[in-house]
Amino acid sequence: METGKFRPAIFAALVSFFALSLAFAGEDEAATAAEEDEMAAVEATAEHAAKTEATDEEKAAMEEEAEEAEEAE
Repeated sequence: METGKFRPAIFAALVSFFALSLAFAGEDEAATAAEEDEMAAVEATAEHAAKTEATDEEKAAMEEEAEEAEEAE
């Protein structure tokens, strides 16, 4: 049986299979990197919001103490 005729076809099929697999793997990695960047941005925003809230609470507590001190005088 002559397999020389089928070798180029088999080789092309294998190459296209691996090329296709790599192409989709690259898209998944890019999506994952974009998702990680988005999650990092969301976490940074949440952290900033928490710090701002804590600062606002401290400021409100200090103002309340100042008002109580003025009333006590």
